[in-house]
Amino acid sequence: MLNPDTAAFIPPNIILPTGRNLANQVFTMSTLPADFCDNRFAGIKIFSRWGRLVYESGDRNFRWTGENMAGIYYYLLTFTTGRRYKGWVEVVQ
Repeated sequence: MLNPDTAAFIPPNIILPTGRNLANQVFTMSTLPADFCDNRFAGIKIFSRWGRLVYESGDRNFRWTGENMAGIYYYLLTFTTGRRYKGWVEVVQ
């Protein structure tokens, strides 16, 4: 079994909690790299632009609604090997 390619992982960067498009109403990452041996999903943290933690989950199937929280947020995904992904997501009301 080969280690899944994590270089091609491109997370979403916008959600519309009150929009009509059901696919963009929550921030989730269905395209996370697959768990592989010791490289497994450990958690996600989402921060406001001022560095305040607004969401945290250890569930690989997390769903953050961002409801009533319009703005830009930053996330940090961690894996058990110490690998981390950083990025941003915009919540549009």
